[in-house]
This record gives sequence, structure tokens and C-alpha cells, in this order.
Amino acid sequence: LKLQFLYFIGSTHEAHVKHTNTMPLVRTGTHPINRTVHCRTYKQYNGHAGITYLNCPSGFHMTGGGMEEMTHSTGKLSVFEDSAPHGNGWKCDSGEGEGKNNCYVRCCR
Repeated sequence: LKLQFLYFIGSTHEAHVKHTNTMPLVRTGTHPINRTVHCRTYKQYNGHAGITYLNCPSGFHMTGGGMEEMTHSTGKLSVFEDSAPHGNGWKCDSGEGEGKNNCYVRCCR
């Protein structure tokens, strides 16, 4: 069983962009907003998981995030301890001890 949650927090480690896209910004009513929203998903692997904080870069706002458990077992190292928003980013914590996880954050401007 593989669980993934979409939330995000910042990281003290350097993250890389996993996915980038743009989408039109619209609103309900008769007049659309003529603006494009640019979003990026950042991912940070932590092989000795304590807590990983992953933050959106300047000018971007956190819109979601999550954590992927990478131990792929049923033991104490695969426990999800925390995956939640944290400031303008995401916080990930897995394993009772040093678990392994990918932490994700979705950032838009």
C-alpha cells in the first residue's frame, strides 16, 4: 500500500522542479480575468528523514504539497508522522527514526 498526500512545506535542502505548467485564471461571472497562473511542483528526497521543510521561492505561493514514503515496507521506518502546510511551504516527516521520503510542494504565482 502506497500513500501519498498533497501538501507542502519548505526545506533546508536544495529542491528541484518536477513539473511546471500554466493555466488561465478565470472567475465566476460574466467577465474573465485575463491572466495566466504559473505553477511549479518542487520535490526533495530525504534518505535520513527527520523533518524536511520545503519552501516556495520568492514570488510564489504554496497551493499544496505532499509526501511519498520511499521505504516501501510495513515497518516503523515507513510510518507517516507529519505531512502538512508550513509557512509558505510544506513539512514532511516519516519513519520512527530515519525514514526515507520525497517531500513535494506546489507553488503558483
